[in-house]
Amino acid sequence: MNEWNFVWWNVENLFDVENSPNRSEKLERTLKNELKGWNQDILNKKITQLSKIISRSNEGNGPDVLGVCEVENRQVLEILVDKLQDLTGKNYRIVHADTQDKRGIDIAFLYYKDMFEIEKDIQTGHGLVFSHFILRREATRDLLQVNFMTKPSNKRLVIIGNHWPSRSGGQYESEPYRIVAGETLSYFHKRILEENSSQDKSNKYLNFNNGRL
Repeated sequence: MNEWNFVWWNVENLFDVENSPNRSEKLERTLKNELKGWNQDILNKKITQLSKIISRSNEGNGPDVLGVCEVENRQVLEILVDKLQDLTGKNYRIVHADTQDKRGIDIAFLYYKDMFEIEKDIQTGHGLVFSHFILRREATRDLLQVNFMTKPSNKRLVIIGNHWPSRSGGQYESEPYRIVAGETLSYFHKRILEENSSQDKSNKYLNFNNGRL
């Protein structure tokens, strides 16, 4: 039986550097105070510290799939991948959806390409990666779904990562958004199970939920 190691990590505002050309003017204004002094040296130090800890998982071999939340863009993920590959020797690939979050923080997955590949749509050839929008939202985080195919068994493995709306505005004020996020996850969970009910029962479904699997 195949065994895989999964890690979920909140990287806590892993932003690109101040005045990054990869950031929109609107987001630059929103994050102005948070980005003050956030230069390349500080970013590299944060990623080095993260990669050292993450690489120790799986008995020092690093995770087979790493889910992260609170990451700004693909550029910072590429730096993290380089560091992890240096420490573990694993060749990671990135799945990242640039969502509508007000503060520009997204969910992403890094996966070991020797164990997984993204399932392709038979008709279009596009990778089966979905960002599920939460409709009643005010900068409420989206859900990221990836359909993987495992190697060498060639079984479907569906993973959803969700980063719950913050309670920073107060428990009761944030509760409606958290309820809708949970209902949205439940809806797509049911759809996935229905879609796969007639297929091989060895297909798997996982949900990364703010640090719990």
